Amino acid sequence: MAGRKRKPTEADTLKAALDFIKPASREIGEAHQQHCVLYNNYALASDGVLTMGHPFPTSFVAAPHCHRLAEALGQCGKEITIEESDGRLTIRSGPFRANIASLPLEAITPRFPDAGAFQAADDRLING
Repeated sequence: MAGRKRKPTEADTLKAALDFIKPASREIGEAHQQHCVLYNNYALASDGVLTMGHPFPTSFVAAPHCHRLAEALGQCGKEITIEESDGRLTIRSGPFRANIASLPLEAITPRFPDAGAFQAADDRLING
């Protein structure tokens, strides 16, 4: 007999979103590469080449360090509280507490490829 599937906790859902976008972020690098953007119920990350997004079930606006936030959420139990203030996110779950650095959104500027670094699609792709 198969065991019951447990319902994912809020921390599980948040961590799954961050795990999805982590390939587009870096542990070490420029600020826009390390920090993800939590905005309009989405988590977004970009390393300047790859940009990824995933629905994120919170409505606050922040730009926390992506990898550190994912690590902290991995330590949480069923109930979590996330607060944003003074340039950081504070995560609490039972006795666990973590403060994650968060930048103002203005500090996370999108990066675009250099002009001429890519070729625009044309009919050759369709016609073979």
